[in-house]
Amino acid sequence: KYATLFILLHNTFFKAGIMGEECQYFSTDDILIRLRTLILVNRGGDTFLPGHWFLRALFYGSLFSFFTLLILKKISVRKPLYTKLIPLMGGAIMLFLTYILSIYGNTVSVFWISAQQFLAATFFCIGYGLSFYKVDRIPLRFSMPILVSLVGVSQFTCMACCSEWYDIQLILPYVAVASLSTWCIYSLPWNKMNKKVKAMMSYIGNNTLHILIWHALSFRIVSWFLIMIYGYPNEMLKNMTFHYEMSERGWLPLYVMVGVGMPLLFAFLCKTIQLKIIRLFKK
Repeated sequence: KYATLFILLHNTFFKAGIMGEECQYFSTDDILIRLRTLILVNRGGDTFLPGHWFLRALFYGSLFSFFTLLILKKISVRKPLYTKLIPLMGGAIMLFLTYILSIYGNTVSVFWISAQQFLAATFFCIGYGLSFYKVDRIPLRFSMPILVSLVGVSQFTCMACCSEWYDIQLILPYVAVASLSTWCIYSLPWNKMNKKVKAMMSYIGNNTLHILIWHALSFRIVSWFLIMIYGYPNEMLKNMTFHYEMSERGWLPLYVMVGVGMPLLFAFLCKTIQLKIIRLFKK
């Protein structure tokens, strides 16, 4: 839905001068080809829509993990011992396919399935395994030191998940660090938080998709504001690295506040309008 919207708005953004210098004006044929590719294989979204790879990875990853675990469950229905190994076997299969596709740099079928989607499926299997084995939360006295240590270790296991394939030497360390870090964060005493802080965190979490989709456009608003303050030429707005440069000069808090705040405001307005329309039709 959003990828289609951004494709249709591409030329509007292009004329407004907020697209990157490498972007071009879309002809009617370009738009139709991109829409067709998007509908058929879920690829070809607009470059101005950040996180499209992330949503695509989650979509296919959820399908792969679900059907893999389902098949394993059907196979092991008469073998209780195998039933206990289902999450481990599912995760191992997904991780193995991640390695294979990364080694050969290949994709599967016309749907352009790569190691990226199987890595996402690996994380789904790990999450299922934590629930399946009823793994307890890590006590706070351990979770915080572990989390701090993992922040340091992550500097050596960093891997760009937006890539189609990965460095095979980093896959396993990355999966281990990411999974343990997530579990440590989940184990924090969220229930003991101030109610207002907890409500705010919950609202942000429930609207992560809006932040993911609209933060790039929100960053452009901040960049436009800073261009006016510093007297830079308007062409700087096309520079895709401008917000990185300004963040290093102390404007990172503003980018974060606007990049999160504006999408949340947009989500609130959309929800409000939606509820009013529903009430109107009910009357």
